[in-house]
Amino acid sequence: MGLNTKCHRFAVLALISVSALLLSACQGGLPGGTPDERAVAAAQLGVPGANENIEILLSAAFEDQELVQVQSLTSLGRVGTAEAVAALGKAAAHESRVCRETVAI
Repeated sequence: MGLNTKCHRFAVLALISVSALLLSACQGGLPGGTPDERAVAAAQLGVPGANENIEILLSAAFEDQELVQVQSLTSLGRVGTAEAVAALGKAAAHESRVCRETVAI
């Protein structure tokens, strides 16, 4: 198998993985059965300019366990758009201490 074929195979697997992640996110939450798995999923959604990920990240920041909350808010910061900043503003005003402290950092 040549290098070009290996690169192509890797790219296809990566695309399938990201597509599955986004599909799962659209269906009502971050994928994963454990907080660690959901935190990894949140990290993968922290793509600069990816406004389509804001809603799922904000939802996870308000509803999940602390590890997932922190990673979701960190990923919102990585999105870096005006919409993401507005979402971080909502998190800063949220009743959750973890949300407020993470945004403040």
